[in-house]
Amino acid sequence: MSIKIKENIIKQKNTDIEQSYNNFLPDINFTYGITANSKNDNSFSKYLSSIPSPNNPSFSKNLSINLPIFLGGKRFDLIKISKTNKEISEYDLNILLLELKSRAIALFIKAYNSQNQLKILNESLKLAHKNYENAKILKSVGKMVKVDLLTFKLSLEERKTAIKNIKTEQENTFIEMSSLINHDIKVSMLNINKKIPVNIIKMDKVTLGEYYFLIMQKNSPVIKKSEQYYKLSKYNVNLSRKNYYPDILLKYNYSPYTENSWEFPFEKGHSLSLLLNFNIFNSFRDSSDYKKKKIDLINTELQLHEIIKNQKYAIKKAVNILKNSLSQIKSVKLALKLSKEKLEQIKIGYKQGKYNYLDMMKAENDWLLKENNVLNLEMQIYNSYYQLEIISGNLKE
Repeated sequence: MSIKIKENIIKQKNTDIEQSYNNFLPDINFTYGITANSKNDNSFSKYLSSIPSPNNPSFSKNLSINLPIFLGGKRFDLIKISKTNKEISEYDLNILLLELKSRAIALFIKAYNSQNQLKILNESLKLAHKNYENAKILKSVGKMVKVDLLTFKLSLEERKTAIKNIKTEQENTFIEMSSLINHDIKVSMLNINKKIPVNIIKMDKVTLGEYYFLIMQKNSPVIKKSEQYYKLSKYNVNLSRKNYYPDILLKYNYSPYTENSWEFPFEKGHSLSLLLNFNIFNSFRDSSDYKKKKIDLINTELQLHEIIKNQKYAIKKAVNILKNSLSQIKSVKLALKLSKEKLEQIKIGYKQGKYNYLDMMKAENDWLLKENNVLNLEMQIYNSYYQLEIISGNLKE
């Protein structure tokens, strides 16, 4: 719905452009009038009896054509203003589309993260079931006290609760996704096929920041919109300045007077005028308007610099997160691998009596933590990468 509204605004701006070209066309007016006069019956009638009274009623006809010859260049500025307003509306639409894409990506990554958390928790739940069943056996043969058995049961219930919470979060995410596309979608398996480009991975922080900054200056609709506002302010200043210029108008008037209201004698009643209109004084309104437009120009320039600065800092921040996350991913995956190996060794040692249940639970929790660390780091990499694509206006998917 919001996209349709933006598209309709662009259509309106097209109409404004067409109207601005109409300023070069002449104004043509035809007036036909009927005037009724009262009789001259007041106290001075006797003194005015010698003056012939006008026809009652009288008829008048008038055709006028006004063609502006020179308006100080205002018409060209009005065309530029109309075109710039249209471009601003187009960038508004691009910004909206970019925001919707950004929201869609954020929801997708969130749902993908929940899906993988469920996989990890379901695996840990299976382990918790096995541990609890083994603990019950050990309790039955007197090798485990009741408090230890309750510890295993508590771990099992905690993981069940965590799964329920993640499932609820996943369902809510899919509801948001359905709202975004205005179509009901069900919880499904998701996969991220997009890989981080090799050139992005290989670039150092400074080079990567400069790379995205150049793309941002070229493609970002946020920057482009602010630049158009700056251009618009310039045009408004020029237009306001031209209020001091004289106007030159060519005026043609055809106003025949005949007793026969339907007669149009073309040999009389014509006039052609070339008018010079110079605004000498209008209570300082033009001066005040010009000052306002100048202040607006300064403000739009400052706003443009502020937006560029903020976007540049946002790129630097996203680059730092991306490169830092990429530098950690190998060590975090290695830690996960070692954690799995340690868990398997403790499982074997637990059966042989070398380790107690606390050692095994600690190893399981450590494995679960390492799995989440890898998942969270991967999501952080994708988030920061797409953040760079969005800020720079380079997101095309």
